[in-house]
Amino acid sequence: MIGALVLAAAAAGVPAHPARAIVPVSPERYRAEVVAPHRGKPLVVNFWATWCEPCREELPSLARAWRQGKGSFDVVLVSADSLKLKDTVVPAVLDGIASPFRCFIESSEDPQRFIDAVDPKWEGELPHTIVYRADGKAAASAAGRRTADQFLKLVAAAR
Repeated sequence: MIGALVLAAAAAGVPAHPARAIVPVSPERYRAEVVAPHRGKPLVVNFWATWCEPCREELPSLARAWRQGKGSFDVVLVSADSLKLKDTVVPAVLDGIASPFRCFIESSEDPQRFIDAVDPKWEGELPHTIVYRADGKAAASAAGRRTADQFLKLVAAAR
């Protein structure tokens, strides 16, 4: 649940955490900005939204898997929230669950265009995870909430 402090910050238009920048990413720039910087290491990209309860419940499991993996893979989040929330609600939710991950936010007039640019087989459900191999090619994807063990198995399949 999003706490009253988060909602108050959003209503006031006050950044919840000025140091946490949520970076907009367009469909055309997704691969260059999200995937390419992580070549050389497996990458887990988790698509989520603040309004998606399973997404918020899943993020601590992803953090647990990452800690258990001891840095053997990278993690990036991509929010499907409105761009209007990038400086308020999105960072507040991430801070509230102590997420250690960098987060982008979809920047597209048409969400389907973004979904198709990421993975034409993806139907847009959230949460959604794509695991990329060290060479930057998609190795696995999974719809729905995952446990830490399930995340680790997805990463293992990408090696």
